[in-house]
Amino acid sequence: MSEATSVALAISATRPPFSCLVVLYSSQGLFYFKVADTQLMSAIFRAYNDWLAEFCSTDPERLKGIAMINLDEVQDGIKELERTAKIGFAGAMITEYPPDQSRSGKEFFA
Repeated sequence: MSEATSVALAISATRPPFSCLVVLYSSQGLFYFKVADTQLMSAIFRAYNDWLAEFCSTDPERLKGIAMINLDEVQDGIKELERTAKIGFAGAMITEYPPDQSRSGKEFFA
């Protein structure tokens, strides 16, 4: 089943007589955590987050997005996390295995 099909089925499940919360995140987007260019990765994630926010805005009570956050530049990551929280995202996805210490800033987790 494709990601688009999964999303379509999840959305149809939110219509009466069903009532459920659908949390949307990008499994395909995990690939982009491997982008070597920090600025490009951040731009990709902002574009994805903007698209997902618009998608979830069709039913904000039931559709909740999970932001993609780049931690290469921790302060920028914090700003993006705050921005996505303000527009209704339920959480964020960060890289699981940072390739070096620059991607595991303590201030992000404070």
